[in-house]
Amino acid sequence: MTSPAVDASSFVSHPGARRPSRHHWVDSYGVHIAVCEWGAPDGPPLFLVHGGSDFAGTFDVFAPMLAEAGWRVIAWDHR
Repeated sequence: MTSPAVDASSFVSHPGARRPSRHHWVDSYGVHIAVCEWGAPDGPPLFLVHGGSDFAGTFDVFAPMLAEAGWRVIAWDHR
């Protein structure tokens, strides 16, 4: 059985949602942790922490708002 093709235009995105400006990996004792950042690299840092079973992309809506206010917003994917 094959899966039907998915039309990406059918997905609804929240107005103002934006993927991170920067994305990189941090190695923590052999575990690679994804780190996402929005805003100017030299802005004051603001760390956002998500809950269990979630991911840093959860902040795609309001992290850009905080970045536009001058913050360097940093979120990472928990294990």
